Amino acid sequence: QYSFSEKDQKILYLFCEFLGGIQEQLTFAAVSRTVFSYYSALQQLYNLRKRFNRWSIFLQHFLRLLSETTGFSYCFFAVRDENGENYVLEGENAQVLLVKNKPMDFPMGSGLVGWTFRDGSPLFAGASEAALSVPILKKGVGPQNIQAVACLPVSVNMITRGVICLTHDKPLTISDDMKGFLTMATEHLTLFLDNLYTKNKLQQANRTLKAHEEMRNKASANYNLSRFKESD
Repeated sequence: QYSFSEKDQKILYLFCEFLGGIQEQLTFAAVSRTVFSYYSALQQLYNLRKRFNRWSIFLQHFLRLLSETTGFSYCFFAVRDENGENYVLEGENAQVLLVKNKPMDFPMGSGLVGWTFRDGSPLFAGASEAALSVPILKKGVGPQNIQAVACLPVSVNMITRGVICLTHDKPLTISDDMKGFLTMATEHLTLFLDNLYTKNKLQQANRTLKAHEEMRNKASANYNLSRFKESD
């Protein structure tokens, strides 16, 4: 039976420490690469508004970038209707549910997306979590056999106007770094839509003001005309 000498044991100990150090460096390098990829993706997200003026094109590239960066295979954006009774699929990273731009709407209480609309809080779930027993949209429609999901609310004017949803049909680790990236990406989209909402409100106010001015000018012209006729 072979026994290690004190010198052998010291060498083995140093060798184990060396291997442990390599493992830590590899882990740190992998984490650094992931964090850098998130940072790079955020830079690309911020530049999308400069590259694409049309909302539909901007949204498609936005969702594609989220999918490619996080590893989720499917990503879509849902918006609430004017009455707040239903939500509608607005865009997706790949054509899965929206065929020939045919709208798909669902009751506000339907699926994990509906829950996110109502609760107003982000939802992250992996394969072993109970949330995945609930359909993403509704039973028999949309992504099936999901192993990982992330739903993030997009609030404009204190109301949840939209939900970003990412799904994957295989187990996927949703790290804190990934959650942070998705949160920042959602905040960017929220700011974009908030500015758009404010711009539309200002345009509506300007149109209303212009209409009132035209009515006032018309009424003033009619009054002056009647005074002129009376003087004749």
